[in-house]
Amino acid sequence: TSTFLTDRVTNVSLDNTWLAEGGMGCGSGSRGFRGEIILGYRGERDLQGEPGIYIPGPALGGPEPGAQTPIDDPLHTSIQTYTLMLNAFYDFGNFNRFVPYVGAGIGVAVHDVDEVSFTGTPAPTNRIEGDRDVAFAWAVMAGVAYQISDRAILDVGYRYIDMGKAQS
Repeated sequence: TSTFLTDRVTNVSLDNTWLAEGGMGCGSGSRGFRGEIILGYRGERDLQGEPGIYIPGPALGGPEPGAQTPIDDPLHTSIQTYTLMLNAFYDFGNFNRFVPYVGAGIGVAVHDVDEVSFTGTPAPTNRIEGDRDVAFAWAVMAGVAYQISDRAILDVGYRYIDMGKAQS
């Protein structure tokens, strides 16, 4: 038998990616509440990490259990995420065409995790099948919009989105 010292993955790195979002919204003018529904896609991101070190069991005809050298076996996979968010905003008013706002949103995130592989294993048989997870997502937003005309607004804002957990 093999002995795992922990089941935690540490030193996780997730590459940046591109994203695309589209949706529709409605509001009550330059002051008050408005809402939107947004569908988003975050492209494939490479994920790397270090799972817990394990001590392999004895090989057939090999040394006694525990005599093996511990193995550090980095993992590699990629992940894609789809989000569907319902966001609400509050506009503080129109101040010389500037409209500051805050917002919050809730929704779901669908994570597609590809097959997980390990690079420290000599044979490519040590793989974990990929998975699709659905997670609760939430967001907070803040920014300022500049009213160019009655029908056009230039918006500069910040959005933090928590897309929940993904696993395989």
